[in-house]
Amino acid sequence: MQGLEAKKYKNSLDCAIQIWKHEGFFAFYKGTVPRLSRVVLDVAITFMIYDSIIDLLNKYWRKPVD
Repeated sequence: MQGLEAKKYKNSLDCAIQIWKHEGFFAFYKGTVPRLSRVVLDVAITFMIYDSIIDLLNKYWRKPVD
C-alpha cells in the first residue's frame, strides 16, 4: 500500500538523481554489508550440508570395486 507521498519521483532516473543529490553516492550501497554477510553465511551452510550429504551417499551407495 502506498503512502501519501507516492509520487515523489517521475521515473527511475529521476529517483537515482534525487538520491545522488540528497544522500550521496554511497546511499546506493546502504545495507550491502549486512545483506552480503547473510548471503555468504547462507552459501557456506548450504555447501556444508551438500558436502555432508554427498559423503553419506558415497559411504552407503558406493559401487563395489572390481
